[in-house]
Amino acid sequence: MHDVFWVNYRATSMDILSKLERLLEESGVLEGISSGDIVAVKIHPGLYGSVRYLRPAYVRKVVEIVKARGGRPFVTETVGHNPSSSRGTAEGYIREMIANGFTSETLGAPIVIADGLWGLDEVKVKIDGLRFKETRVASAIAHSDFLVSLARVKAHGSAGLAASIKNIGVGCVSRAGKSRIHFHSGPSLNVKLCDGCSLCIKYCKLNAIELKNGKPMIDPAKCNRCFICVNICPRKAFTAERTEPPETQYRIADSALAVSKVLKGRIAYINVAVEITPQCDCGRRVDTPIVPDQGIFASKDPVAIDRLVADKIIAAPGIPGSAAEDTGALESGSDKIMKIRGTDWRVLLEAAEKVGLGSQKYRDIMLDI
Repeated sequence: MHDVFWVNYRATSMDILSKLERLLEESGVLEGISSGDIVAVKIHPGLYGSVRYLRPAYVRKVVEIVKARGGRPFVTETVGHNPSSSRGTAEGYIREMIANGFTSETLGAPIVIADGLWGLDEVKVKIDGLRFKETRVASAIAHSDFLVSLARVKAHGSAGLAASIKNIGVGCVSRAGKSRIHFHSGPSLNVKLCDGCSLCIKYCKLNAIELKNGKPMIDPAKCNRCFICVNICPRKAFTAERTEPPETQYRIADSALAVSKVLKGRIAYINVAVEITPQCDCGRRVDTPIVPDQGIFASKDPVAIDRLVADKIIAAPGIPGSAAEDTGALESGSDKIMKIRGTDWRVLLEAAEKVGLGSQKYRDIMLDI
């Protein structure tokens, strides 16, 4: 059983950023930071056009607290697995971050895309997971001295609940690490669809594809299954079978285990349960929050903190006019996450618990400030 500390979102005694500072001080989650440590602060900045994402002010406050402890923080994220999307390269993603107000000046720390320009900067990590024996962690995160996971809580189609486990399990791995989560195997080529345009060869940064008899051929010795070819092919000639829950959830748990292993557990988990939406921050279309703001949570256990947050969401009344009402989940005690997304969020937590990432048993410690 691990302690999960939290503060509510009322501002009757002090402002919320001061509450966040008190939370991190009294929870002790940053005690592992030593003077001179390079500290990765992992966030999801959302996409330009979305208006419900983690506000830069939270990130700046965490950066300031890390600096006060002698740490050398940088704010980080990894590229998406589709190279043609706006966040498919480091250059494109930083542009999205700037549009949403995330800059070195506003955050008080440099921004580093942890897996590099094309998402190929990675460290192989061996694990004894439910599905993986090895996966790929973004190199800048793997080489850090300490990691602060700062996640905005929301529902999610593949994970069920997007909070601490998903923030590190998907957000801290490279493009190839993400592809291992989202695809069973491959890539494979449908020669009937391929017109030999060679775009896949241009975008394969590992030189794993060459043209033979007018068709691309993949060298398995060079391919790291980043799936750039699958996402970039205009004729959809490269294919791969996508995973679905619960398989996706097992793989997220394995990947989170890899991140924890490479950092030797030197991770602090913070969940900002504010504007809890039914969608992930990966898209621009957002919706009304499904429950009132629940507060900010901190723990050294990602499973315990996610479980407490999920329990709080279920116990809270749904917001009229939101997806909670659409799905008949307005009542306190109704499993809003499950009803809205149709994905059993418990599977992710059970998988994370099974691989040894943490425990669903928690000690609920509310700071009365």
